[in-house]
Amino acid sequence: MALRAEDVTAIGAILQASGKGAAPALRQTFPTLSVTQCDAGDMTEDAFATYPEVELYFINTADHCVVITNEPSQATGLILAWKAAS
Repeated sequence: MALRAEDVTAIGAILQASGKGAAPALRQTFPTLSVTQCDAGDMTEDAFATYPEVELYFINTADHCVVITNEPSQATGLILAWKAAS
């Protein structure tokens, strides 16, 4: 599924509105995308987008290897990297 600009906007809105409960809403809204969660400290790549509680990454698994991508059109999944509570 190639993400369009409006999809990226919708993902951001879900992340901001749902906080840690975002994964089920994202899976329901985008059933063809995988959604993975981890701690932000586990990620070394630059995030596609950063929100108050979470960093958003896109992954591409098209060639059978997981690759972080900043191209929404190549995304086959999302990584939600949650920031530590301050």
